[in-house]
Amino acid sequence: MIRLGLALLTIVLFVAPLIYGFYQYGGDLSYYLKPRIEELSLTPPTIEVVGYDSRIDLEGGRFEVEVALNVTNSLPYQIKVESLSFDVLCAEHGVKLGSGQLREPVVLGVGEHELAYLDLSLTPQGVQHVVFEHTSFNIEGPNAVVTVDLNLKIDNAKLKVKVSEVEVETTLPPWEVPIYHREAVGLGG
Repeated sequence: MIRLGLALLTIVLFVAPLIYGFYQYGGDLSYYLKPRIEELSLTPPTIEVVGYDSRIDLEGGRFEVEVALNVTNSLPYQIKVESLSFDVLCAEHGVKLGSGQLREPVVLGVGEHELAYLDLSLTPQGVQHVVFEHTSFNIEGPNAVVTVDLNLKIDNAKLKVKVSEVEVETTLPPWEVPIYHREAVGLGG
């Protein structure tokens, strides 16, 4: 008799919560057994271009740009922007010019903003595109003035952020960086 009572008690204590959970979750037992976090939503930090510095030597095939970003953490947690890598395209023609990445990780407290720097570099084919499609040469007195004017499109940007020891990777929407570089070169002579 005691065995029967213990068996019934075991069944009630084990089976009753399962039946109740099955009922609560609309008959979806997998939903009941797998934990879900629905209230946690992560939005990537706000990123705004605040300036750039270009190092351009078209004769030498060098085209490097350092882009300064203002990164703002809008989450109620401290975050660490671990990496950001992307393709650099010509916004006008859609041609891939090179690539870029975040120079170093950035740690942001709740509501804080910091400057972060991106390093962009163009391939030899990218430099060639810039020379033929976006560069003008004018004679002004004893100098030749070389002007580079184009919009770089940052595309396929992969952002990796660490939030409370959890790494989150996301893709950012494309954005543009306008580049205007004017340089006077002596003609010699």
